[in-house]
Amino acid sequence: MTPDPSIRAHVTLAQGEEVVHVSPWSKGGMFAQLLLLALPLAGLSLLLIAKGGEVLGVGIVFGVLAAITYALAYLSWQRRLAVVTTRNVLFVAGLSKTVRAIPLEQINQVTVAPGLVTVRTGSILNTLLLRVPDAEVLAEKIEQARQVRT
Repeated sequence: MTPDPSIRAHVTLAQGEEVVHVSPWSKGGMFAQLLLLALPLAGLSLLLIAKGGEVLGVGIVFGVLAAITYALAYLSWQRRLAVVTTRNVLFVAGLSKTVRAIPLEQINQVTVAPGLVTVRTGSILNTLLLRVPDAEVLAEKIEQARQVRT
């Protein structure tokens, strides 16, 4: 994926810092949210609506809650980016655009498995796993940026 000029709307870069690569990423959270919250709410909603009568309104409310839960899960999942810059690797997540920056100098190891990039910045406790569609490309861009930086 080529660097998107609109990435500056998602993150604030330091003066002289340039975007090298942008990749969408996932932690798999959307599936868990759907299974644990949205689907049970939708099922309860359908059950209450099918009963009709006094509980029809409650069923509609649960249906709306299920739709909102699904929409928020989907939108936050869509808004996850891994951004490699000339100074940092940035991880942008969610609707609030929470950003975690890892300076290239602090990255000790980058490993690749099919669809998965592991970034280590010290001990095993400081390990980040990214599920990305272009794992090899992302790892290569991180390594290239690290070599240029050192």
